[in-house]
Amino acid sequence: MSICATCWTCLVDLEGLNMRHLWRPGIKAFLRMIELVGANYPETLGRLLILRAPRVIPVLWTLADSAIISTLSSLINTRSDALEGMISANALKIEGLKKTVDFVCAEVQDLKKNVKDVDSRLKDQERLTGTWETRISDLERYSRRWNLRLFGVPKTFKEDIRSEVIRICSETYPEAKSRYPDVIDTVHRLGTRGDSTKPRAVIMHFTSRVIHDALWKTAKKSQFLKDNNPRFAEDLTSLDRERWKSLWPRVREARAAGKMAYYVGARAFIEGVEIAL
Repeated sequence: MSICATCWTCLVDLEGLNMRHLWRPGIKAFLRMIELVGANYPETLGRLLILRAPRVIPVLWTLADSAIISTLSSLINTRSDALEGMISANALKIEGLKKTVDFVCAEVQDLKKNVKDVDSRLKDQERLTGTWETRISDLERYSRRWNLRLFGVPKTFKEDIRSEVIRICSETYPEAKSRYPDVIDTVHRLGTRGDSTKPRAVIMHFTSRVIHDALWKTAKKSQFLKDNNPRFAEDLTSLDRERWKSLWPRVREARAAGKMAYYVGARAFIEGVEIAL
């Protein structure tokens, strides 16, 4: 495990040192030693122990003492000034950072408040949208209750589809034969013209709900329709058609089991109890 050394002790044995060693090679070697120590252990010397110091050392120390103290004082002052400047600069940066953080926190609080307000408004709009969608769906469903669709009517050249629909209605429910020209308002085929061999469905709009309902009720058991293939169907909305696709298999299974099951508009019932999706 590595250990960080922050202070060290230097032990120097000066036995045999005298004036003969104080010449250029000796001083150069001494300075090299100081250079190596300063490069590898800068400003970490804790104690310097000198053993068997010759008589020249006290004299040299007295001469160098004042210079060492002056150098150390200058170094300490320089480092202190630099440290003080660094602390002041960091204090200013911290203060600026604090102001920035306070500003950001205030902005975040405002954003949270705005998001909460927007979320509340969005929920209100979703409720309002749901209400309007329900109302629009109810209005569409009500308007389609005046319609019936007719499938299996072959297309002919220059066909008079209105006359053909009135004829089929008269055969299906002859009790209103004289009134069909007046109560059947609009008749046309659905979809786009194409080369398909399957005839397009026909939709008809009634002005009398009484005759509409009577024809629809009779069509369910009409022998004429069974023999000639035309088939009446309710004009359901897209949502009601999806519900019908989900509920009709359950109605059919209930009927196969001998239960009273029927489908009215977008609602299915088994033994008088409505089936829930």
